[in-house]
Amino acid sequence: MPKDTRVVVNIPAFRMDVFSNGTLLKSYKVGIGYPQFPLPQGLRKAQQIIFNPTWTPPDEPWVASMKGVAVGQSVAAGSKLTLWAQSRFPLVRLP
Repeated sequence: MPKDTRVVVNIPAFRMDVFSNGTLLKSYKVGIGYPQFPLPQGLRKAQQIIFNPTWTPPDEPWVASMKGVAVGQSVAAGSKLTLWAQSRFPLVRLP
């Protein structure tokens, strides 16, 4: 068993598992994407993890329906205006 901390995305199961020292800590149901935008497969190693990063809304029509944000506006980390504010695990951005 690996002795590091790792995140494993099981595409067929629509599941993300978090392991530490070979022990499963938590499993989450996840969306995988669309056939025209497939999830890239392979191994990645994080050099840096930023918990609760800032968010800049994209230039997409659905942003207009959101209250309190505008396209291109930087939304502060931890703000309730971010898309992931209601998630049950911290979002990370890998540089």
